[in-house]
Amino acid sequence: MIIIIIIIIIIMIIIMIIIIWGMKATTIPVVIGALGLIKKGLEKYTKQIPGNIKISELQKIALLGTSRIL
Repeated sequence: MIIIIIIIIIIMIIIMIIIIWGMKATTIPVVIGALGLIKKGLEKYTKQIPGNIKISELQKIALLGTSRIL
């Protein structure tokens, strides 16, 4: 339920960016589980993001964030 609300909020933000600033926006699905679980094909999506992104760093951030919550 919470995930659906988050997705709706993200879509609304993208629509506002397009309407207000007239910019083109793209959504890139990069989802990492609380324990660092990644989906197959994540590399394909991370290549679309500018900069040097390491999947191992993203997993580390997810794990540290989860440990902070617990």
